[in-house]
Amino acid sequence: MDTRQPPISLDESVLLAISEGASSINDIASMLNVDRKSVIDSISKLYNSGLIRVEESGFLVFRSKRITLTEKGFEEASKIRDKLGRWVDSLGGDKEQVLRDLSQEFSFIAPLLYLLGIMAITDLAIHADQSFSSDAEEQDVNTDTEIF
Repeated sequence: MDTRQPPISLDESVLLAISEGASSINDIASMLNVDRKSVIDSISKLYNSGLIRVEESGFLVFRSKRITLTEKGFEEASKIRDKLGRWVDSLGGDKEQVLRDLSQEFSFIAPLLYLLGIMAITDLAIHADQSFSSDAEEQDVNTDTEIF
């Protein structure tokens, strides 16, 4: 296994974020530090694969949508969590430094490493500070989709 490449994709990271309590596109994008369009693309794939469902509540202007895992999605998230844990265990040398380096290249992985207790909060704060300036340059994306 290539220890310099995280073993999970953005889609799998989105699934893990949902399993950790993120229930909207904004929650997921914020949690993973990725743009909304990427989250919507992943959500569409996960929805079509039967791993998540979108629950609607409220009425008229108070309507809201909540993203949750299906039983199949819960099982898959558990497998992904185990796979990520095994990957971190397999890292050689200075694991903390390897994780910090990877969080620069794969911005969505650092928050998950913190949520799963793999990365310290100080490392996450350093990562967030470094990625903040690059995110400020991104433009807003139109997020209308069939699911949402």
